[in-house]
Amino acid sequence: MSEWKKYTSSDEQIAEISSAKNGFVCRNNESDSGILTIKYGQLFSDKSEYPILNAMWSGSLKRFVETHNTTHYLIISDDPLREMKIRQSQTGQPVWIRTKDGSNHGWHYHDIPYTEVNWNILNAEYSFTEFKEEA
Repeated sequence: MSEWKKYTSSDEQIAEISSAKNGFVCRNNESDSGILTIKYGQLFSDKSEYPILNAMWSGSLKRFVETHNTTHYLIISDDPLREMKIRQSQTGQPVWIRTKDGSNHGWHYHDIPYTEVNWNILNAEYSFTEFKEEA
């Protein structure tokens, strides 16, 4: 699980932030940056009007976080459904959901696929194809 860390501008923190494969968020006393990722030596922001900000790997990343008075940062943790979420949001492809209740009665199969998906259902599995009911 991701957690906010106090930014101290150490080389170790810059290395950790630079190598965050799912992105990171910087926070100062006024706001959060949105999700930032480093690809092809450029810093990308999901909140920017311009897809590429003028920042390059660790040297410029350090300038970026210090220029924006970063006090804390958050590394985005791995999400096993990340690729499915991206594909569904880009294509609108329906997703089938099945949930398991806490009483060990087995799976509850939803009758229809969803195009507006709640990805936060406890004990749920998601699929682009209909689930086969288990005997």
